[in-house]
Amino acid sequence: MSRRGVSDLERGERRAPYPTTVRRLADALRLEPAERAALVASARGIVAPLRSHLPVQLTSFIGRESDLAEIARCWKRGHLSR
Repeated sequence: MSRRGVSDLERGERRAPYPTTVRRLADALRLEPAERAALVASARGIVAPLRSHLPVQLTSFIGRESDLAEIARCWKRGHLSR
């Protein structure tokens, strides 16, 4: 699954992952039939999605991809403190 796909799910932009993604995830995790059924059911929205209690983001980084990439490079090299 792509970073964008995960992000869209976390932000509520998408309600559920694509069925093929769920099947591939279940295969990769080698889930037992009952576990697979639970995963597929939850992905279909049968189980209510979790709501985030985080505030809505007031600013965006649209158009600042190069800035974000530089921050990520610095972080990986240890040039930013936590």
